[in-house]
Amino acid sequence: MTGGLTALHGLLGCLPTDDRLSNLVGASEPEAVKVYSDVVYYSYTTSGISLQYKPAASYKPPRSATKRSDLDESQLSLSTIDIYTSAFSGFPIAVSVWDKPDSKTEFTAATTGSRLVDLLGEPDRKGGGESRSLGVWLEWTRLGLMCEFSSIHGAGRWDKEQGAGSAVPSVWSIFEGK
Repeated sequence: MTGGLTALHGLLGCLPTDDRLSNLVGASEPEAVKVYSDVVYYSYTTSGISLQYKPAASYKPPRSATKRSDLDESQLSLSTIDIYTSAFSGFPIAVSVWDKPDSKTEFTAATTGSRLVDLLGEPDRKGGGESRSLGVWLEWTRLGLMCEFSSIHGAGRWDKEQGAGSAVPSVWSIFEGK
């Protein structure tokens, strides 16, 4: 993906009408629009991307909205990009190793949990893996990256050689780092 993770972070805060978002998802209309009290999702299933928008404090999006034209998009700001490994065609995603600014690498659809920890260091937060239905998730809060591992693929627990350590993320979430 041109520009890599830095370019994806650069999209955060955009309005849904920004042409860069249409270029990212390869479509103007999402396959699904879901509205909740605090967030609006545009899902581009065939592109493997879901965009999460935060409404302005004064705007209450109609819960009945099913398409973009039902919403006041000038009141929505992109807060999170979810990439679904199984459908996303934009890999590899170029990244700099944060503690070594001159070092470059790529995340691919085959990047494992262990490789992520090797590259990015110990996650700031992690969880899941407590049952067969809840997969492991790892979050590098300062970098604005969270990866979820499907428990269906044996990633219901953290283990460097098995489980999430040898699995690839099923979802990559890019958000504003702290």
